Amino acid sequence: MKGINVRKMKETDVEEVYDVGMKIKEFVVSESRRFWSKQTICDWVNGKNDILLIAEDKEKIIGFIMSRLHKPTREAIIDNIFVSEDWRGKGVGTTLVKECLKQLKEIGARYVYCTVGASDKPAIKLLKKSNFNKGYEFVWMDKFL
Repeated sequence: MKGINVRKMKETDVEEVYDVGMKIKEFVVSESRRFWSKQTICDWVNGKNDILLIAEDKEKIIGFIMSRLHKPTREAIIDNIFVSEDWRGKGVGTTLVKECLKQLKEIGARYVYCTVGASDKPAIKLLKKSNFNKGYEFVWMDKFL
């Protein structure tokens, strides 16, 4: 994509990614769970089994994708995808998903899934464009221990 750079997320990106993540209603999965903590994102950035990417224009973050790989099963999950409003519909999300899938495959992933709110039509459209199949609908259940 012309003018857009996709790169690995760095520790210096954590603050901005956290701030954005805390404002996105789609990242709230339950009353008790919002976005990831800064420390969790920082630890995640330094991990070896995960792919976290930033899309930027002139060094300004315009999107990100965060995924994890479970090495024993070779299953990966895309946890979060974000594209700033001004850049939606311009291929940024597609570019992030494509690069994430490429890198996940390179580190051993063979199956990738993503949970998406049933009403999040843009995310569903984006993932379908990347050849994801719609699975079953579930009810989110959680409990803190």
